[in-house]
Amino acid sequence: MLNILILSSLIVLALLIYHHIIYPVFLSPLSRIPNAHPLAPITPLWCLSIRYRACENITLYEAHKKLGPVVRIGPNEVSVACQEGGVKVIYGKGWEKPQWHEVFMNFGVPNLFSTRWSGPHAIRKRRISNIFSKSYLHASADFFVAARTILYERYLPLLAGLASRSEPVDIVELNYSSMMDIASAYLLGLPNSSNFLQDVPTRRRWLSGYRGRIPHFFWLFYLPNFTAWVEKWTGITLVPKFVGEATSYIEDWCMAMCRKAEAAVGEAKAAGKELKAGDNPVVWRQIRTAWEQERRKEGKEMTPEMLQQCRLEVASEMLDDLGICPPSYPIDFPFKTNHNIRSPSLTVAAHETSGITMTYTLWELSRNPDLQNRLHAELQTLEPSSAFHKATPSIAPPKTTDSLPLLDAVLMETLRRHSALQGPLHRVTPPDATLGPYTGLPANVIVHSNAYTLHRNPDVFPDPDKWSPERWFEEDTEAGRKERWFWAFGSGGRMCVGSHLAILSMKHILSAIYRNYTTRVVNDEGIEQEDGFIVGPKSGKLILAFEAREK
Repeated sequence: MLNILILSSLIVLALLIYHHIIYPVFLSPLSRIPNAHPLAPITPLWCLSIRYRACENITLYEAHKKLGPVVRIGPNEVSVACQEGGVKVIYGKGWEKPQWHEVFMNFGVPNLFSTRWSGPHAIRKRRISNIFSKSYLHASADFFVAARTILYERYLPLLAGLASRSEPVDIVELNYSSMMDIASAYLLGLPNSSNFLQDVPTRRRWLSGYRGRIPHFFWLFYLPNFTAWVEKWTGITLVPKFVGEATSYIEDWCMAMCRKAEAAVGEAKAAGKELKAGDNPVVWRQIRTAWEQERRKEGKEMTPEMLQQCRLEVASEMLDDLGICPPSYPIDFPFKTNHNIRSPSLTVAAHETSGITMTYTLWELSRNPDLQNRLHAELQTLEPSSAFHKATPSIAPPKTTDSLPLLDAVLMETLRRHSALQGPLHRVTPPDATLGPYTGLPANVIVHSNAYTLHRNPDVFPDPDKWSPERWFEEDTEAGRKERWFWAFGSGGRMCVGSHLAILSMKHILSAIYRNYTTRVVNDEGIEQEDGFIVGPKSGKLILAFEAREK
């Protein structure tokens, strides 16, 4: 019996050695790919460690510089930094998302970002893609009225007061606020949207809860099962209770705006009237109408239960479009935790990514007075003028503002050099996949690219760490090369659906600021970007002074 036990133990040990060391290191199709670290083919611990220590982007960038465009970073994970055979295949051909993307549901129901499969994703995207297109936004009276109202009734009066008092301000919080107000106004209608620029207590409570969850992102995104297991069997909560409470507050906040939009549409319909431009909840209405039409085609009646499901699905999309995305544990999670904790948000649109981009654009311009003057001269060509001192100030049409070359170059360069979304966008390989020169790769290997590395290709962006808007006026050696490597919004069928809304909103804010004011840095300590998925200043602040230009 002892000999049988010893033999069995040796066989098990041999199988474990084969499975965890010999096969992944020497025999796996992935073994041909260079390893970013000696532990990479054996255990995911190294990869988890660089994420926990918040140095993933820089580490992957250095690995690609040393080892080439395709690098193995875990037993079943590969990082890619090339277009042909890389980004073009992974994202252009619609490789699917890993299962854990399902944790990014809101209200417990799916949305565009959390949908794994291409088919269901395409259905959701078709509901809203037209109203987020550049041509639609250029002609949208709802977007125009919302942007004009927020700029000239909220944002510029606030800056005028600061300038008159020579009072510096933390622009980061204002950037988050202005971007949230414009985005939510387009999604839900001005009367139903946020007013963070003027409602300071709500703004600070909201941002405090939102930001407070972020340090706990690692545990619930990368180790959700382990996190819940520790809580269940030891009682130790790696994620504090307030994380779930903050998420509930944000969901309630969003649902309240959705209910106001529903009431406004219902009242207008009952009265036989149309909502005026700016009051129309464009995106909410589009998704709600599409959802009801899909159910009718299926022959389903709008019962009270169906109506509630509709409300949840529409609200989930609203929260996703606003860039909140507070993920919950996976649907198939084996047991529930005591606190029903949800993880910190992974922002993919609206307030945070655009707010970060605005912050770094203002920072770079504030350090470059000559460029401010050049931009001011360009903005003076707009008609109608964005001058705030006029009796009836107005903004130029979106299409006109969008076409300004220097303004576009300034924003494009900030999106490249200071990408807010720098972390990897994960996908899984189909069977018999090819990445670069490596063929015959198995299915379900995690693969990804990231903007941090792609935007630092010196062959495409010479002196890549330099912020230089002029590079966007230079001709490529190959037509469209810079645009193909530009990855601030991802690429392919799953790229950010709200990119045009974000760009237009930022351009209108920048044009309003630099048509009327100059800016200078008062305190930029800690302006260096963090390393992570969504990355803003390490200090979380940037203090600027605004000075009014001569009328």
